[in-house]
Parts: sequence; C-alpha cells; structure tokens
Amino acid sequence: LYLILVARTFVALQEYDRARKVLDMAEQIRKDLAKYEREDEQGLGSYLMAYCYLALNDEDKVFDHLENALKANPERYLKKLKEDVNEPTSPLYTLKGDQRFDKLLKTYASKSP
Repeated sequence: LYLILVARTFVALQEYDRARKVLDMAEQIRKDLAKYEREDEQGLGSYLMAYCYLALNDEDKVFDHLENALKANPERYLKKLKEDVNEPTSPLYTLKGDQRFDKLLKTYASKSP
C-alpha cells in the first residue's frame, strides 16, 4: 500500500515515469495486498492504483483495478465510484458515460444486496 501511495505522490507531482516504476513494483506484490489491508479497507490498494493508472492513460489497468476493488468490497466501492464519476474534480469524472465503466457498475450493482 505504501508503494501505491508513493506512486500517487509521483502522479501528483507529474513525475509519470517515476510513478510507473513504483507501480510496476507494486504490481509484483499486489497479490499479497489483501493480507495487509484491514477488512474494512479491502480493495483500497486496487482503487488507488486505478487512479494512478488513469493519470498514466493505461485504461486496461484502470478497469482491472476498479474491478478488483469492487470484487474485494462491492458495497464500499460501488458507492464511491458512483460519487467520484459525478464529481467534476475527480479524475474518474473522465469516465462518466464510458460504456465499459457503466457496464462494470451495473454488473456489481446487480450483485450487491
């Protein structure tokens, strides 16, 4: 999770090459991330990685990580993603009306209680 936060810092500083290098390191250990996230924060790492990849214009990884966040904690991230996509200051606002994003939300909304 710390690597992901470092990558977000590099994204904020517009140091995209450095952000990508840190994300590559985070990807290598991502499988173990769930072990270290608290139960109420499951999916946080994937959610934050999606934001980073959005800034890096890596759409496939954005959707992979958004889906991972939704799988880990659908109740929390379904609500959060719906809020973010409607907030003009959010990077996810750029996905508003995107068919792939809408399909992802609908898939998890139908699974959510």
